[in-house]
Amino acid sequence: MKPLRKLSLFFLTLCLTVTALISGAAAAQGLRLVVSSREAAATQTVGFTGLPADCQSLQATFALSNQEASYGFVADQDLAGRTGLYVTAKHSGASVTVYVTAKSGVLSDDGSLTLGTISSADGLSTFTVEQATGLKLIASDNTETTYPSVDTGDSTGGGSGGSGGGSSSGGSGGGSNSGGSDNSGNSGGDKEDAGLPFTDVASGSWYYDSVAYVYEQGLMGGTGEGRFSPDLTTSRAMIVTILYRLEGSPAVSGGASFADVTAGQWYSDGVAWASANGIVTGYSNGSFGPDDTITREQMAAILYRYARYKGYDLSAQAALDGYADAAQVSAYAADAMKWAVGSGLITGTSGTTLSPAGSATRAQAAVILARFCQTLAQ
Repeated sequence: MKPLRKLSLFFLTLCLTVTALISGAAAAQGLRLVVSSREAAATQTVGFTGLPADCQSLQATFALSNQEASYGFVADQDLAGRTGLYVTAKHSGASVTVYVTAKSGVLSDDGSLTLGTISSADGLSTFTVEQATGLKLIASDNTETTYPSVDTGDSTGGGSGGSGGGSSSGGSGGGSNSGGSDNSGNSGGDKEDAGLPFTDVASGSWYYDSVAYVYEQGLMGGTGEGRFSPDLTTSRAMIVTILYRLEGSPAVSGGASFADVTAGQWYSDGVAWASANGIVTGYSNGSFGPDDTITREQMAAILYRYARYKGYDLSAQAALDGYADAAQVSAYAADAMKWAVGSGLITGTSGTTLSPAGSATRAQAAVILARFCQTLAQ
């Protein structure tokens, strides 16, 4: 970690600790946005004090001063490393929206929470964090409170409460109700949706919009009995089939040249098409492993080859040396992972880890594929 970032994190942690000690009970004093610096900088660490003791999910949009810059977000290492806690973010214009949800328990025992670091994409453009808007807090009993804005100055007063707000996602997606990005003005119930037939995808889920997109585009469907199963892992065959559908399911001649891919399987044509066009190469032993769980670096490599096949821009290349596990990226996937990170398709699993061999869930795959289609395949 760079010295400047270490210093910023130190001062933010100190500020959070002092605020909690002074207030005695942070929630009693109201919410407050805490940033690493009120001066313009290329990196700003953000967090809150005064969170309610029963807060299980949080959504906040951070308004940034530089309208010309592009931004990225890396979750705080301690936050991202907590078991059963999910953190994701998306950038739109001069704002970054962060979603955090705990499958069980609460986000903070003392009302203080460091979310992570917002950085300008070029590492040069400076900005300030003006305020947090559309802050939604969902309690462990699924009640929801919305705060239109939270500043770094005086603590807020009460927010608008709701008794039906956060809606548990149920089933395999249980607890991932972090507040939907298109529902920030609603402190009541779930966003109505006549076209998404999954009982385990709540409108407040961090992956809701992406699941809706891939479903509406016919790229991903359910797993049966009205479920999407967001927490299930994704197979290699599934990812290849999704890209095959994205390509319009063209006719293929002959089968795939893999011993473990036989004709007549639901993925046979997709694998044959991908193999014929250099999008997949299989393992060194000549097999494809259709049922194997796809890893993050494998997904990056397949998307990279597909983007090359389509003639998309591959110039975005991020340096990976800031990640402690960068050396674990396989040689075949190195360029692909640099491109995927540089393009914003894949982010670190924490501030210092990339987890190239980590598996991708269906929810994560939906998010990555939606980003790919909406940013690169336009």
